[in-house]
Formats: sequence, structure tokens, C-alpha cells
Amino acid sequence: MRVYIHGRGLAGSWLAYELHRRGVEVLVFDPHPAENASRVAAGLINPTTGSRPKSTWRSEVLLPFAREAYGAIEREIGASVWTPRVIRRVFLTEKDATLWSLADQRGVGVQWTPLKESAVDGVSLPYGGVEYAGATVNTNALIDGIGALLERDGCLAADTLRAADADVNVWCHGWRAASDARWSWLPFQPVKGEILDAVIDGPPLNAVYIRGIWIVPSSEQHIRIGSTHDWDDLTEQPTDHGRRTLVEKARVILGREVHVTGQRAGIRPAARSKRPYIGLHPEDPSQAIINGLGAKGSLWAPWAARQLADLLLEGKPVDNEVDVQQWWNV
Repeated sequence: MRVYIHGRGLAGSWLAYELHRRGVEVLVFDPHPAENASRVAAGLINPTTGSRPKSTWRSEVLLPFAREAYGAIEREIGASVWTPRVIRRVFLTEKDATLWSLADQRGVGVQWTPLKESAVDGVSLPYGGVEYAGATVNTNALIDGIGALLERDGCLAADTLRAADADVNVWCHGWRAASDARWSWLPFQPVKGEILDAVIDGPPLNAVYIRGIWIVPSSEQHIRIGSTHDWDDLTEQPTDHGRRTLVEKARVILGREVHVTGQRAGIRPAARSKRPYIGLHPEDPSQAIINGLGAKGSLWAPWAARQLADLLLEGKPVDNEVDVQQWWNV
């Protein structure tokens, strides 16, 4: 089988790696390398979601799958990709504390510990908080490491001239699928996200902090802050509004000054269904897709790649909740 993959973000990279290691002839073309949302992402893997906390979809399966997959690929590419993190949710109101007190009843299947101190890492906790285990993925190291393997074996394409010769073309081209006639029938909801690099005063952070936004420590006083959500301005240009919004929210959480050193923006290929889109085109099985990973791309991508690879190579159906067939003619 010959497979041509369009796009080399998280989805395209993981699929190329999965197929290549299973002996498939793979070519990968990245039509928009400078606008790759996967390279902007902080790679946060958070097993809970929402201000009214609930478990991330399929986290009981996807988290151990991702942990094992990233461990294996680290050995393959010789680079550190997965970093275990403590995640701390800061309560800013009494309502936050009340909502989390009902977390177990809401089915949050995460081992969490209440934060009983008045402050931690210099962060004030007037209403308390909780902490639990998560991770971050170095998406750039992952994409570059897989890219080096593919380049070594002649699997990177400079153009699409050989796409017509492939048995299957797989589209991993991010948010642009929403305007691609092949896939525009899928309910995409592209959203622009902006991220800041910054330096903070005071003690360094020893955990990821979350409350409406996330704050990820990188080294000493250096942090990353994200992310905004804009469904109207689908450009990769950072904005003053995005910068001000993130700085103000970070100041509220941290209770200290934030000095911005950089700002980036990307368009996430989010899905209205809040699930990835995986599978074959209903009318043309020579066309396939992995897309719609949105903000959960680091968690979902290894599993999504395995799902599509199993379909292509073994005829094994993809999970019903992500199969694109369900959206055809809806």
C-alpha cells in the first residue's frame, strides 16, 4: 500500500510514523509549514475539562495509550517529548470550590488532592484549589524528530506530484479542511488561539496552573500562557486584545506582574462534536482523514493515528464516536 499524507502537524506526523513502522510506503507533504497550529500549541495533556469539571473524553483509555506511545517514540527519535506535570486548578470564587466538591458525583475519574495551603508557589489560594497529574508534550521536538526519521528514509515530499499515484490520500491539513470540498460536510468549528511567552516576578512555578486559561512553567521564571478562543478572526496574526486578555487573567491567578516576551497565534481545527474526525470518505475510499483534534491534539493524535492505520491495513472499523461516516448526509 502507498499512502500520501497531506499535512505534518501532530496528526500527520503520528500517522506517518505509525504507518511507516508497519511497513507502509509513505510520503508526507506539508503545504503550510509556517502556519502549523501544532507548533504553536503548548501540548498540555489535562485529564479534566470545563469550569464544571468532568473527565476528558475517553481519558481512562487515551491517557495510558498516549503515555506509552510517547515513551516509545522518545526512544525512537532520541529526544525528550513527554514531561509529567502537576496540574493545579485555582479556585477564584466559592462557586469554583462548590463545583469541584461535586467532581466525584459528576464522574471525574481523576485522583485529585485538595490544596489546603493559603498559598503555593507564591500563588494565593483564598478559596482553595485541587491538584492532579497531567503532562505536557514538546510538539516541536516530536514533529521534528519524526520528520528526521521520515527524511532519512525518503518519505518527505516537496510537492503533491506523486499524490495521484497513492492508494490512499490522507488529509491532515488542519482547519483548512472546513473549506475543502472533500470534507466541508464535516461540522468543523475552527478557532484561533493566542499564546504568550512571559517572565514573572517572584518564586518560580512548580506546576501548571489552570483557571479559564493555563499557565505552563518552562524554566525558572519563564512561563507560557494560553489560550484565547476566537471563532471570527481566522488569521495567524497575534492581536493586542489577545495579549491583554491573557495578561490580565494570568495576573489574577498568579497575583503578580507578567512581562510578555513573545506572542504567537494559530488556528485549531476544532470540531463541533468535540471529538476527532477519522475515517474514509463515504463516496471515495481512496480519500481518508484525521482532523478535528483541536486543543486535545497532543492527547488524541497517537490514538487517532492507530485507529486509521488499523482501518487501512486491517479493515478494523474506527471507533463509532469518531467515524466520519456518521456525519455524511446529516
